[in-house]
Amino acid sequence: MAAGGDSGAPDQTASGPVRVMLVDDTELVLKGLAAMLEDCGERVEVVGSAFFDQDVSDAAEQAGVHIVLVDVELMGQEQLRGPIERLLQSASSFRTAIYTDRQEGSYLFEALRLGAAGYLLKSTPAQMLVNQLERIRAGEVVIHASLATRATLAATRVSDGQGWPGAEAGLTKRESEVLALLVEGQANRGIAESLFLSEETVKTHLRSIYRKLDVRDRSQAIATALRERMFP
Repeated sequence: MAAGGDSGAPDQTASGPVRVMLVDDTELVLKGLAAMLEDCGERVEVVGSAFFDQDVSDAAEQAGVHIVLVDVELMGQEQLRGPIERLLQSASSFRTAIYTDRQEGSYLFEALRLGAAGYLLKSTPAQMLVNQLERIRAGEVVIHASLATRATLAATRVSDGQGWPGAEAGLTKRESEVLALLVEGQANRGIAESLFLSEETVKTHLRSIYRKLDVRDRSQAIATALRERMFP
C-alpha cells in the first residue's frame, strides 16, 4: 500500500541514495528533472526514465528503484487514473509519487485514492524535493506543505456549534488532530511528537479512526478525509 503499512514508522535503517525512476510523456521534461537532481547525487540516484507507453512496473522492478516519480501534466482525472492504476495494481517493491503543477484538491484526492505515496509540486526546490523523496522511501505519505498545512489548520479550528473536523463521523477532537497530521503526511513518530503523545497512543487513535471511517489503512483514511472535505 502507498501508506507503507499501518505502523507509519519511517525505516530508520534505510541508507544510500534514494533510487528513483522518472516517468513522463515528454523527453524534454524527463531530461530536465534528471538534470535538476544531479546536484544531489549523494542523496538521490536517477536510475532510469520511461514514457507512459512503456511497461513502467517491470522496468522499475528490474532497476530496483525505491520510488517511481510520475511527472505528468494532468488534463483530467482519466489521464491520471490510467498510468497510476497500472503502477499500483502490479505487485511491486517500489512506491509511486505524483510530481505536478496542479494544486486542486480533486487531483490531490484522486492521487491518494489510487494509492500514491506522495503529491509533490514542481515548484519545489531540488533539495526540498530530495527531502520529500527520502521521507517517501522511509514509509511516509508526503503531501507538499502548501497543500497539507490547510488540513492541520482546519483541525485546530473549532467552530461554534459545528464541533471539529470529522465530528459528524464520530471522531473525537484528538482523533481529528491525529487525522489532520496523517493527511499532512506525518508518520506515527511525527504525530506523537506534534501532539505530545506516545507512539502507542497514536496507534490506538489510528485504529479508532479507521473503525469510525470504515477504512483499512492510512491511505484510505487520508482519501476519505479529503473526499468528505473534512479539512477544507
